[in-house]
Amino acid sequence: MSTSTSVKLVVHCVPHRVSLSVLYKIFFSDNYAQVRHFIVVEAIMGSAMRSSKGVTPLAIWAREHMRIRNKHVVNIMSEFLGTFIICLFAVGSGAQYRLMPNESYMMPVLGGVSALVIVVGIFGNTSAHVNPAVTLAMAVAGFTNWLVVPFYWLAQMFGGYLGAGVAYAIYKHRLCVSEDEICKEAVGIFSPLPSSPVGTVLLDQTVTTAILLIFLFAVIDTRNMKVPKHLIGIYFAAIVAGNTFAFGRNAGGVLNPARDLAPRLMAVTLGHSIDKIFMNGAEHYWLGTLFGPLLGGVLGTFVYIFCVGSHLDDTTGTEDDDLENVSEKTSQSILNSDDWGAKIPIPTSMGINPQLMSPTISTKNPYCIY
Repeated sequence: MSTSTSVKLVVHCVPHRVSLSVLYKIFFSDNYAQVRHFIVVEAIMGSAMRSSKGVTPLAIWAREHMRIRNKHVVNIMSEFLGTFIICLFAVGSGAQYRLMPNESYMMPVLGGVSALVIVVGIFGNTSAHVNPAVTLAMAVAGFTNWLVVPFYWLAQMFGGYLGAGVAYAIYKHRLCVSEDEICKEAVGIFSPLPSSPVGTVLLDQTVTTAILLIFLFAVIDTRNMKVPKHLIGIYFAAIVAGNTFAFGRNAGGVLNPARDLAPRLMAVTLGHSIDKIFMNGAEHYWLGTLFGPLLGGVLGTFVYIFCVGSHLDDTTGTEDDDLENVSEKTSQSILNSDDWGAKIPIPTSMGINPQLMSPTISTKNPYCIY
């Protein structure tokens, strides 16, 4: 395509807010008909995408050049980032509580549940577990492939490890006044240091995590609660806060092996005593916070499936085929297609006459549509 024709296409199509991907096709394509068809598609679907999805030129470029197609890799990244945020908030709120001893113990609780709401809001569409107990439960229930479970666990542990380290770095200037104060103050910010026997810690974590998983399956089961998507984070915050308020004195209300073990490993890396981090006298209480949630996750899965889920009526469900999903899928299929002249799929299920969606080519400006 000649340079003058390309410039005309750009000038006449700017009012239609064509994306950078369209301009790229204009300048580097030799097929005028294909480029004009691509502009027609952009004009039809681009407006809906930008208004409903918040798509920007940078986002379009990222989707075209950096999008990862393997869902397991995407989920592993989500596990890492989600657990990073949870441990960042948990250790940060623990440090603030240690530095302000007269404050209520609700400070670390609110910090933890706030992190959970944030993670659900960010990674809700990726099905991130951010908890090894949840990953194990999902594998037992059949929602997650057993082959990816170890990779999810590693991502969760590494995310929690780095999150704890960043939180410590932020508060280091307040905690590390002297070597003695490091051991006295900072050691308790990473994970709970319960004085309960390991058997009590194990029972506590098993029961509370089982309740958490029963609630989780009730939320995600479309035959049961039908919780609105924007409220799921609030629901999970409520169940975690409830468990912590009722049983937090025993084991700190951990409910998450990555939240507990990963910060302990970071504490050891920073030079704290292994005996102080992992033991209480002769009691290896960390075993209760590690294996209790895993056992509770499996127990909660079986309880929900056998006592609740198997007795619910089956539903056919409804197809979520609204404008934003259709526009996103259609535009993405066109972006990935080598045949720009392919027929544009019109979503008939939306109650729109496909003939009314046909673009009208301007006789004054044949490069764009009105």
